[in-house]
Amino acid sequence: ICMVGALSVFIWFGFHIMIDAISSKSRVVGGNMRAEEWQAVWSVISREPLNILFGLGFGGAFESPAVGGMRVNYTHGLLGSVLLKTGLMGLLIVGAYLGMLAKKLLLIMRHDLIIGLALLAPFVIDVFLYASFKSFEFGLLLTAIMVISSEIRETKGFQSLIFRAKWS
Repeated sequence: ICMVGALSVFIWFGFHIMIDAISSKSRVVGGNMRAEEWQAVWSVISREPLNILFGLGFGGAFESPAVGGMRVNYTHGLLGSVLLKTGLMGLLIVGAYLGMLAKKLLLIMRHDLIIGLALLAPFVIDVFLYASFKSFEFGLLLTAIMVISSEIRETKGFQSLIFRAKWS
């Protein structure tokens, strides 16, 4: 009981420091101008009706408030970037694809919560918070979601997948 109590205090202290750091950063710089970035993307593509539907293409650029007004061809989230480059049509297609992946993540979480949460965290970060959707890691993450969810369907459970991986 003493060890659990001491560990709880230690964890709470670390958690408290982390929450204070995040709060302090948010007070200073806000949400890193994510909302302003979306507004800037919308103002660029909404100048012409075809751009609203199909975006500016993969060479499209805009003045991003998140990087001090520099002209860039990326945003800090997958959805904003897709809107810039492919418009509402591309956003719809990518949204459907991400929805399908989210459904597969829920399947994984039902069979193994830890693996599901481990896959969910970087998925959410890459889609909504950070520009790492452009990296090799994001492709590996999407592949892992697909492979694990198909293994669950084939083996009717995740334990056999872990057992097979351990002993093969």
